Amino acid sequence: MKKTILCLVLSMLIFSGCAAKVTSEEEVKDANKVVEGVDTSKEEATVESFITYFKDLDFQSMYELTDTGDAYYADAYRSDNAFNKRLFEAVAEDLEYEIVKSEATETAINVFVNCKTINMEKLMPQIVNEYKDRLLEAGEQADPNAILDELITEKLSSPDLERVEKNTVFNFVKKDDNWVIESNVGIYDDLCGGYLQYMFNNYVGSVAYATKQ
Repeated sequence: MKKTILCLVLSMLIFSGCAAKVTSEEEVKDANKVVEGVDTSKEEATVESFITYFKDLDFQSMYELTDTGDAYYADAYRSDNAFNKRLFEAVAEDLEYEIVKSEATETAINVFVNCKTINMEKLMPQIVNEYKDRLLEAGEQADPNAILDELITEKLSSPDLERVEKNTVFNFVKKDDNWVIESNVGIYDDLCGGYLQYMFNNYVGSVAYATKQ
């Protein structure tokens, strides 16, 4: 008798779970189904403003266009650091973009953008490593600022300067009955050519790892 009851309970749990899962998947499919005929010109204009603010290094205005206002460049960009500012100016000036298409669903609006700019994720390790080598070669009498300035100039003007292409999706969500850009580190990282990813891999990630030890 106990075995029969146990089997009945397990059967109810298993089949109830499957039924709920199927319903959930159907709901997700419906929510993600593209809705035709929706005017997304306002959202595309918002993306244009977002990227223009980046090219102007007006990051605060970028944050204000998102749902949470997360300041993703706060630790990456230093306006009082001439070298840091110069690199951001270079990647912002180099940035080319094209809005490819927009789609609306029941729960979101997505704007698809093709971005091309300097590959900062690869450039930064080159600068850091070569800078250390040049300092060692120059000895104690070296001028660190002059060496770094010369190195950055060489890298940015090199015909071998690598660029990266990203297909970036700007997701819009409802906030106070208005569609706003969903704050996402990915859109910020794509615009600056992977600089945030470089920072995470070499500083933030390593510090977090060390803290856990």
